[in-house]
Amino acid sequence: MFLHYFKLLLFSHWVKTMHISKKYLILPIAILSIIFLHCTSSKNNLPQDTVSTDENWVAPQRLEPPPSPGTVKAIAEIVDILHESKQSLVTVRIQKVLDYGSATPLLSSGREIKTVLSPSLQEEIKASDSNPLIQGHTVTITLQSLQQIASEEKHSSWRIIQIHK
Repeated sequence: MFLHYFKLLLFSHWVKTMHISKKYLILPIAILSIIFLHCTSSKNNLPQDTVSTDENWVAPQRLEPPPSPGTVKAIAEIVDILHESKQSLVTVRIQKVLDYGSATPLLSSGREIKTVLSPSLQEEIKASDSNPLIQGHTVTITLQSLQQIASEEKHSSWRIIQIHK
């Protein structure tokens, strides 16, 4: 605060040496003072509900990164599995959507959708000892929307890209 008054004192000395009338300086000095006082407000002047009272408070952090754009993580029941020559068609009933990636079409609970398995997931299931896709079982899966490449897929607009354990 002392520094502020010292600057004003130097400024007033400069004004006297420049022979500028004081009446032309009152408004600019008032505006600068108001701006200075407004910019120096402290945390104590904030409303009480915006100030954290707990010094040990830490913002919650996500344990997992959000899904990629165009994907959704959901809990689903396996309704039907149809194995074709090159791909497996899986019908799932969405029980609960856990998280959406950006630009992902919405899925509602109870909705049945036809999906295909991603080629890498299909190979992974073939190589493993257990098959997590059993009709009637509930699994947590990540689905990828295929709307942008729907012309490539004959049966579905969704692809299962991951089965969570």
